[in-house]
Amino acid sequence: MRWAAGASDLPLCHFSDRVAEFRSAETRQIGWLPGNTVLAESEGRGWRDIHASLANVTTWSGAHPAHAHHCLAYCVSQPAYLRRRLAGRRDEEVTLRPRQFFVIPRGQSSEWYRRGRTQMLMIYLRQDLLDTVARELGSQGGAGTAEVDLAPGTMDAFLEQFALAVLHTLLAVEDGGSALYVEALARSAAVHLLRRHGSRTGAKPIPPGRSAANGPDLRHIADYIEAELGGDLSLAALAQVANLPVNAFGRAFREAYGASPHQYILAKRVERAKALLLATDLPIAEIALETGFSSQSHLTTAFGRFTGVPPAEFRCVSNG
Repeated sequence: MRWAAGASDLPLCHFSDRVAEFRSAETRQIGWLPGNTVLAESEGRGWRDIHASLANVTTWSGAHPAHAHHCLAYCVSQPAYLRRRLAGRRDEEVTLRPRQFFVIPRGQSSEWYRRGRTQMLMIYLRQDLLDTVARELGSQGGAGTAEVDLAPGTMDAFLEQFALAVLHTLLAVEDGGSALYVEALARSAAVHLLRRHGSRTGAKPIPPGRSAANGPDLRHIADYIEAELGGDLSLAALAQVANLPVNAFGRAFREAYGASPHQYILAKRVERAKALLLATDLPIAEIALETGFSSQSHLTTAFGRFTGVPPAEFRCVSNG
């Protein structure tokens, strides 16, 4: 699994040795609201940096009061209409779809309305972790705070890898090592959240898809790739969408996303396959075609390269 630049260039902080398990009572306990069903949660596993729960969440409206921790919410399956209002901001409305995120921010009240039944993974990051990472990022040349926000409907390849790794660990049989594993995952996610989605002063981070040297803006290419994962995503086709020569497009894409178009698309297809393996009972051969692989064998080879296990084993372990 590849982590974004900056996720491993900071000294490992063992602040979590000083705190107890992140318990369900410290969260908003959304999965326990009337009509919702908790399918799995991390209570009792000794996880100290994050608390995770998987739940079926149904139609609901109301206000969330200010809370001590940010909640990173990931839609696992089934779309739903979602509207939120943060203090001093306009309503944000979206059809939340599988593989998309939003944040219920800490420290402020918010109003919500959702319609539909979805399966959601909710990950709470301990505020001490974010505060510690924010201070360390600030010591490297940029001031920052430990405030983050993701608008409803946000897609983020790094966070999706993080969420799926947490989900996989949450659903797996406890082996005594999950707390150490999620500590490393949580720290990497905290660095990424603060660099890409944090409220920071000083130099602003470069959005994925935008060149640091004022090169072409390729953010629309990421949206195109997401929409066409099962179709023709050849270099020539993408260059045409970007209105650039093939060679120039390849160079610009690598500068903007830190990977070649081929590797980026392959990773996206594997992540889509992961989501379908977790959320559906589709045959693996059908998932392969749905995600743009030429065959089940092609999917199996790529999936093993990115995850270390074949698709069938991933589905079996994840589903218990």
